[in-house]
This record gives sequence, C-alpha cells and structure tokens, in this order.
Amino acid sequence: MHMMAGPPTVLREGPTLRLRDLVASDLETLTRIWGDPAVMADMSSEVRTAQECAALLDQARRDAQERPRRSYRMVAVRRRDDVVIGTTAVDLERHRSAFSHSTSLLPEYQLTGAAVEGFALVCELVFESLNRHRLTLTCTVDNTAVERIALAAGATLVGTIPEYACKNGNWRDDKLFSLVDHQWRDSRLLKLVERQRRARGQRPPLALAGT
Repeated sequence: MHMMAGPPTVLREGPTLRLRDLVASDLETLTRIWGDPAVMADMSSEVRTAQECAALLDQARRDAQERPRRSYRMVAVRRRDDVVIGTTAVDLERHRSAFSHSTSLLPEYQLTGAAVEGFALVCELVFESLNRHRLTLTCTVDNTAVERIALAAGATLVGTIPEYACKNGNWRDDKLFSLVDHQWRDSRLLKLVERQRRARGQRPPLALAGT
C-alpha cells in the first residue's frame, strides 16, 4: 500500500498535548521509548530492537490508511513544538467497544501530568470522535498510577485477570478496567481537562481529521 507523504494527522488536541498519527521521522524517539527497559517494564510487550520499532512504525502507518480504520497507534506530542513524548494505541472491537493499550511516556515526562492529559485525549477520541460506547484497558496489579487515572476518568475496576501477559518468561496478573461513555461524561478527569482548556482560552475540540 502506498503511503502518502504530508503532515501527520492530528486526532485530538488537549490543553498542552496532541495525539497524532505516526510519521517516519518519529522512529528515533520511538526506538528510545520502546527500547528502554524501564519504560517497557509495565507494558505487556517486551523491549523492542531498532528493527522491531521500524517494523511496528511501518505497520501503524499502513493501519492508518485502512478504511474502515480499526487500529489507532499514535504518539503524544507537545502542542507548542510537536516534540514526541510518548505513545498510545486504541483498537476498535465489537459492540462499539475499544481497547486502550501500549501507553508509554519518556521518563522525563512521567511526573508532569502528561499521562493524565494523554488518557483524557484517548477518552475523547474513543467516545467523541469514534462514537464508542465502552473503553477497556488493563494495567499491572501494582501500577497504582494508571489505576488512579482510570478511576478519575470514571472507569470501573472489573477485576484481576490471572496470568494475563508473559514477560521475560514469567506470567503476570493484570487489572481490567471498563469505562462506559456516560461514566466518562460525568468524570472528574473530563471536568479537569475542561477547566484547563478554559484557563487557556481554548475552545472545546471538534472531531479532527482521520477518524
């Protein structure tokens, strides 16, 4: 499939961040993220080589051209300069559901609030742009940071999935969360992002291109 050159497609905009599709020039930063054992420690996939990162980037760009589109592998970038700070992905599933996965941030952004805003943008993409009814996500049983963000977004802790992922030859348990559209609309996280937008004089975002 031929991939057209041009500016990357922006899928959602927040107060300080954007979610956009991947482009070829992202490879260096993606290799830094996906090749870092500390960043990948809480993810279900293993640390990736530079060649594996390049292959995943190529696949993500092909997926973005599919119609209907079912897979959204994105980067989180700073609005002011398009610097990549992390990655995330959403796959569309049956019954108007979506699965959020593969979220990671560069170490220097992990304590800046970027994870909170980034997940809010994922929720906006899923429930507003893509008109999904349910979003599910998982995290390791000891990842309290992700659990706090999910609960702030209105998610329900469904339970623990035994031996959900195998890392370095060892099976681990993950927590499963479910977030329904009306839970998101009533959530503390949505209200927080709306206040941040008003403080910056930004209008509520419209559905952007490529969705």
